[in-house]
Amino acid sequence: MIRFLLFFLLISSGAFAQTFYVEPTEKGFEKKIIEKLKYDSYKVTADSSAYDYKIECLIRQTSKFNSMYKGYIRISDKTGKEVARSEEVRKGAVAVNGFNAADNIFGVIAEKQLPQIIKTLSK
Repeated sequence: MIRFLLFFLLISSGAFAQTFYVEPTEKGFEKKIIEKLKYDSYKVTADSSAYDYKIECLIRQTSKFNSMYKGYIRISDKTGKEVARSEEVRKGAVAVNGFNAADNIFGVIAEKQLPQIIKTLSK
């Protein structure tokens, strides 16, 4: 039993050893990603030179007619090489989400995709 607990503690502490830098966006789209990382006990730094992985929140408008947007996150290592990317999420800027499609997009990515993506990363 004690061996199991020690093994579990060593494994879990190594899993959270990665430090993430979430690149700021002009309108704060990255907030949901940062909140999820912190909630899941990952280290998040504001120092753009002290990280293991950098996360970028990318979004673009796909239709001006019905205010549709697509967004995804891209994760790169210290060398700038892309190591992971989320699936694109498509949402509209409508009254239900306060006309803020980005907040909705990155909220979905944070909750449904980010945990699985991070598990694939190795330090």
